[in-house]
Amino acid sequence: MENATLAMSFALFVLSSIFFIFKDRVSVLIQGYYFISKNQRDLYDEFKLSKDYGIILFKYGLIL
Repeated sequence: MENATLAMSFALFVLSSIFFIFKDRVSVLIQGYYFISKNQRDLYDEFKLSKDYGIILFKYGLIL
């Protein structure tokens, strides 16, 4: 059980680092964001959105 927790935590840290490194180019990985129209995507700040998701994934990794 502990090995699975460590593996999941490591995977979350890797995902969060991908969000921090690639910033606005990784917004296609955010669920549902890629499927909205281009006009609606222009309303969102992709840099802030990716940064927030990176922080969320990092916190989930710490919690595990």
